[in-house]
Amino acid sequence: MASSLGQAFVLLGLLASAVGAPVGYYAGARGSERALDLARKLALAFALSMLLATLIMEWALVTHDFSVSYVAHVGSLATPLHITIVSLWSSLEGSILFWGLILGVFTTLLTLLQKGHTEYLGYTLGTVLSVAVFFCFLIAGPANPFAPTPAPIPVDGPGPNPLLQNHVLMIIHPPMLYMGYVGMTVPFAMAVAALLRGSLTPAWLRPLRNWLLVPTGFLSLGIMLGGWWSYEVLGWGGYWAWDPVENASFLPWLTAVAAVHSAIVLERRGTLKAWTLILVMVSFLLTILGTFLTRSGVVNSVHSFTQSPIGPMFLSFLALCLVAVVLLLALRIDQLVSEPGDDAVVGRESAFLLNNLLLVALMFTVLVGTLFPIIAEAVRGVKVSVGEPYFNRMAIPISLGLLLLLGIGPALPWGRTDSRAVRRALLRPLPAGAAGAVLCWLLGGHDGSVLLTSFLAGYALWVTFDQGSRPARRRLGRGEGAAGAAGGALRRAPRLVGAYVVHLGVIVTFVAIAISSVFQSSAEATLAPGQEMEIGDYRLRFEEVGLEQQPHLEAEKARSRSSTTARTRARSSRRSTSTARSVSRSRRRRCGRRPHDLYLTLMNVAANGTIGLRAIRTPGVVWIWIGVLVMVAGTVLCLVPPGGGASAARGGGRRGVNARVLWIGALIVVPLVVFLGLSFGHDPHLIDSPLIDKPAPPFALRSLDGEEVSLAQMGGQPVVLNFWATWCQPCVAEHPVLQEYARRYAGKVHFVGVIYQDESSNIRSFVERRGGWGPSLVDPGSQVAIRYGVYGAPETFFIDRDGVVRKKVTGPMGPGILDAYLSEVL
Repeated sequence: MASSLGQAFVLLGLLASAVGAPVGYYAGARGSERALDLARKLALAFALSMLLATLIMEWALVTHDFSVSYVAHVGSLATPLHITIVSLWSSLEGSILFWGLILGVFTTLLTLLQKGHTEYLGYTLGTVLSVAVFFCFLIAGPANPFAPTPAPIPVDGPGPNPLLQNHVLMIIHPPMLYMGYVGMTVPFAMAVAALLRGSLTPAWLRPLRNWLLVPTGFLSLGIMLGGWWSYEVLGWGGYWAWDPVENASFLPWLTAVAAVHSAIVLERRGTLKAWTLILVMVSFLLTILGTFLTRSGVVNSVHSFTQSPIGPMFLSFLALCLVAVVLLLALRIDQLVSEPGDDAVVGRESAFLLNNLLLVALMFTVLVGTLFPIIAEAVRGVKVSVGEPYFNRMAIPISLGLLLLLGIGPALPWGRTDSRAVRRALLRPLPAGAAGAVLCWLLGGHDGSVLLTSFLAGYALWVTFDQGSRPARRRLGRGEGAAGAAGGALRRAPRLVGAYVVHLGVIVTFVAIAISSVFQSSAEATLAPGQEMEIGDYRLRFEEVGLEQQPHLEAEKARSRSSTTARTRARSSRRSTSTARSVSRSRRRRCGRRPHDLYLTLMNVAANGTIGLRAIRTPGVVWIWIGVLVMVAGTVLCLVPPGGGASAARGGGRRGVNARVLWIGALIVVPLVVFLGLSFGHDPHLIDSPLIDKPAPPFALRSLDGEEVSLAQMGGQPVVLNFWATWCQPCVAEHPVLQEYARRYAGKVHFVGVIYQDESSNIRSFVERRGGWGPSLVDPGSQVAIRYGVYGAPETFFIDRDGVVRKKVTGPMGPGILDAYLSEVL
């Protein structure tokens, strides 16, 4: 019953959107009020259909109706109610249905709140409903969560991924990220409407900017919550590893922020019309690309919970949107003529433009690093990896430039100005920058990068407070009290105040990231009950191991004691082979010390009662979350209607095709579509290496000690060949597990590591601190990695006594995987 009813509402939504899209375009082209009214009703019908379909799925989940395929896939009688409810977005089919629900919410808000502008609104609704057609098609067909379960119907299910059950953040992180992703559809549709109309008036710019701020704010919050979840759950002690799925959410955020700043220049100066619309449309296209990367299986990520054949469909939709955007820009871009005005060589608008260019440069840097492994595999047939060193090396200088502009830009006046005024504006904040650097030095921050960040942050902080408080200071000068002046400024200029609140949050986040990255310290130890380890000014004593049992999971729990009692655990679902570690944190603030976290991770529990414990002392992490929350609060302030607006440009120009735009767009679109298309057919989570059941490629490499190690020397014993690096956080996470199993199988199995795109000095230092589990071999030019088809770290090959590859594992291994695979090669 639930399957049939759910599918019926999905088909009704598909019908409403399929009819509503051309009706909306007709309303925009003809200016027909009747057609626009019909398009509104069909848009609401689509939204209602998505709501009812989602409610039916939730009912099926809550009542454990295993006749519905999605419930049989993620449901479980033992799963708590709140986890059951949010399991809607725990796997592919449910997440696409959830996407449709959110698109319905945004469609409803657009339909009910956006009044007037009939010449634009028809086109906007037509575009939104065109996107809805695609997602309804997915829900009705290849990603159908309502498909009936094949007989026999199970009496219970496996439950959702253990990672999704491990922290409350997973309940709120995906919805926030989806609100950002799906919300980009509305400004994209409004930008398309402006191009179809051939004009962008001030009256349409204001709602475009506001609808852009909404998903940008949600993306900010979703990215922060994802980093927080990673920090709390994954157990590696960090919050950002340049993972492909992390990058997929970061890319549209960068271009959306650039579009927001570009819209400010457009409102004030009447310039950058085409550039603003391009940034808005690119932001939407990047959300589709991000969804493709997340849901197609072409990248390997701990955040990518589902893989499916819908990847080619997302790619086709992305290609269709790219072609449509390029054609639309080629046909209409010449009509978006900016207002004539003074072109200030040194002015605030120039700083805004430079800020845009840096944001776009950072976007391209991250995009290239994310897609390069896919492109390399498609073109050369080999797998490569772009790791954290590349991203840090490229992104940090650009980020420091953005922090510098955060201080310089607002300090400069609008328009043309004399050089003396520019010098005065730029020199006044220098003492604040120097004070920031001195304060950092006094607090123990002697690292050059942190000192530079502190100087730039102090400079930007002075400008932020100076510019943001000007409306209140003017009211104070007229005799108002402090509270009245602040309240009046907030009421009269909420967008201005909100913008500088956002800047304040960015500054706080920059400083917190710098401090937490540079001053983090860590230690690992294998402890028996009663033994101790030290990290910084902490002495940790291991007391006991216990077992916590819950209906849907079981957890091994270790208790250690310092100044407070801390517990850390490893969780695994009763119905899953996956394991998810959780951490214990103790936040401290000592007199004269930086606020910091003591972060404990239980890496493994041995049969003899010893544990592998990792302790990390990280200062300032909490201020990252605080800084982003301040940014979101400022974004909300920016949505409050302003008291006035700048004049915008009048459109004009000739009609025709801009051949240059067409050719540039084709050069971007065609290679991207071809390369991504060639990458299909491979799921990195599946063991599909062409080496399976074939002789392992021979190798002879030097270890860190200079000794030659070859596959032929293994003496007919099984080999576990692991490609790893110190910059690879999953490698660090599985290191204690490999140590334990190398000891357990000593004399029976050879455990061999191959250094993958890392420096020998880094490996040597790592092994000295944490111990090793076998020889670490230097692979010049990654020749052995290429022969084995390695594209990322960690990758592990299980080779039997006869030298034949039997199994391959992509990603970190737990005890379950090692037990199962070692039994096959022994």
